[in-house]
Amino acid sequence: MYVNADRFAEQKIPIPDKGWTWDEFYAAAKKLTKPPEYTGLAANLGSTQTTEDLSAWMWQAGAEIMGVKDGKWQIDLEPARDALALWQDMIWKDNIVSSDSFSAATTNLEEAFTLGTYSILQTGCWARRIVTEGKPKFKWRMVPLPYKKVHANSDEPQVWGVVSQSKERGTFDAALKVLTWLTNKDNQTAIAYGDWLFPTRKSALADPRFSTTDNDWNVATGEVQYGRSYAKHPAWTEFDDRMLGPNIQRYLQKQMSLDDMISQSTADGNALIAKYQK
Repeated sequence: MYVNADRFAEQKIPIPDKGWTWDEFYAAAKKLTKPPEYTGLAANLGSTQTTEDLSAWMWQAGAEIMGVKDGKWQIDLEPARDALALWQDMIWKDNIVSSDSFSAATTNLEEAFTLGTYSILQTGCWARRIVTEGKPKFKWRMVPLPYKKVHANSDEPQVWGVVSQSKERGTFDAALKVLTWLTNKDNQTAIAYGDWLFPTRKSALADPRFSTTDNDWNVATGEVQYGRSYAKHPAWTEFDDRMLGPNIQRYLQKQMSLDDMISQSTADGNALIAKYQK
């Protein structure tokens, strides 16, 4: 999360660079909401981004979303009630979440944050480049995502591979050499750092640039250990795009009850998993 440190200081709210709870976050976001001048929080809740921005909150509440239980893949959304209800309250009860979250592109939200439109912005650590280039007139900080039962945040490892057709074309060995060169310690470090992201290679992550206090790299690096990836199941993308994400959007916009959102997503998701297992 990115915070407007000047507003935190004005409201005498400590910068939670070491972490904070859901209750501490909610109280702060409520105090940092002053419509129509600015709202407390913005996140990308539109399109397929919905689950990406809310998955960590659901994990923190104890939900697996899609995971293995008793040796079988299944949907587990019941524990996510607290997280989803919290977000609906922020939207409708206390007007903390900006309505822009449902329509604006991620980069638009980041640019608006630099103009002071939101006090807090939830997005990826790569967005620091956009925030710094926006040259905000206030001091900003990046802080950990609030936590509840489980300290978790979402990560999306980027992977490279060699296409299978390269063997038929006789280019496999050459492609593998390029891939090996790109993923060596020095090059993986340079690529990740240039993208304001993290290398997956441990020796590359040990580079001191990833632990400096400049642009809060140390804060971001401290959260790497809590990163969780989405389900490694072939049904995940379809479930997320066609069922879970749209249903969460309907619930947050009061077009569907929480009970219906959970029961429908669970039933549809389990049916999809069964189809993939045939």
